[in-house]
Amino acid sequence: QHLARLSSDRQLLMGVGSQRRELTDPEAAKEWQTIRAQSPNALLIGNLGIAQIIRTPVDQIRKLLDTLQAEALFVHLNALQECLQPEGTPEFRGGYEAIENLVQKLSIPVIVKEVGCGISATTLKRIYGLGVYAVDVSGLGGTHWGRVEGFRSSDEELLFQVAETFRNWGISTVQSLLSAKEINENYTVWSSGGVRDGLQAAKLLAMGSDMIGIAQPWLKAALADVPEKAVNDLFEKLQLELKIAMFCTGIAKIENFRTKKVWKWHEH
Repeated sequence: QHLARLSSDRQLLMGVGSQRRELTDPEAAKEWQTIRAQSPNALLIGNLGIAQIIRTPVDQIRKLLDTLQAEALFVHLNALQECLQPEGTPEFRGGYEAIENLVQKLSIPVIVKEVGCGISATTLKRIYGLGVYAVDVSGLGGTHWGRVEGFRSSDEELLFQVAETFRNWGISTVQSLLSAKEINENYTVWSSGGVRDGLQAAKLLAMGSDMIGIAQPWLKAALADVPEKAVNDLFEKLQLELKIAMFCTGIAKIENFRTKKVWKWHEH
């Protein structure tokens, strides 16, 4: 609720956690209704996995989003996570068609995102033709949901051992971003996955990202002893870091990152 209040006060987009449970448990949806009542101006983005949108009627998804009063919908691609979840559903056949159907039938933007493993150039090419509003590459380097699922299992369980094997599976945020921009300069790309400060955000903007997503620092702030102060302090820190990076590179507006070349990528 502290993050939703910050979203409302500062007009920051906030992605909610997976709404998978809300599809079958009406009580779960009431939690967000309470938060929405406390933060009526929060800019919330709904969130469902590709496995859920394949099997769920669009009308049911639309009702879920209307209850949240969502600004947009994240469709997350979480192949590794679904394989490692005890309750996972690694069934993605028909996924591209399901995304395209959602884009055509929903009145709000659809944004495809990964969950910490990045997106390959091949997948990006396929997604580009579906009409989605944007793609969040969510690359390797931050929260890794394959590892998270491993932590949920005990040392003796097979899934824990397999999760260890795949603990570094993925494509980095930087490489995923570069792949997206190589495919099409007009590809709207959001970048998340390992972003911890305003300088890192500035670097990704300079490389062509249209929006930056940050998760772990916000979560730590929300769990602090005085969360309301912590989340506001973090906002001020991120904002100042970004402003300093812009000043030191002669950039007056965020959109100028697109036209003023302040970086050069070196392969090692």
